[in-house]
Amino acid sequence: MAKNQTSSKELVDKEGEGQIIGDRKQLENNKTPKSYLKNIQKDPAHSHEVGMTIKHFLTQCAIRLFLTNKVSYDYYDYNGVFLIGNKIIQDNISVDVPSGSWYRGSRRLGVFGSGPDDRREDCGCPSAVRVGKFEI
Repeated sequence: MAKNQTSSKELVDKEGEGQIIGDRKQLENNKTPKSYLKNIQKDPAHSHEVGMTIKHFLTQCAIRLFLTNKVSYDYYDYNGVFLIGNKIIQDNISVDVPSGSWYRGSRRLGVFGSGPDDRREDCGCPSAVRVGKFEI
């Protein structure tokens, strides 16, 4: 494994491996983008969270690689991510939801599309907290 291809296992929990931190259970892999979105919208423990956007995903990956020399969201470690912050899924419309991961073989970060009902054991949904404007 090349130096910049260090494992990213700590970023997304596999199904059944999510931990409870405070009163919040971590989101795990192997759910659909629709179910992640519903969970974030309905569960009080996740009420201040939003799905990651493509911009957040690419920025986070670049910063982590620069600061730690470690890649983020390695496909081979089951750490791909659904980027549900980019697409609001409504009325059962079948539109692709952006997904992203690092590919070890080509040593590249990729963003691709997945269906809103796709259930994938190699993809999870890390959430983010949106920071609002601060007014004095």
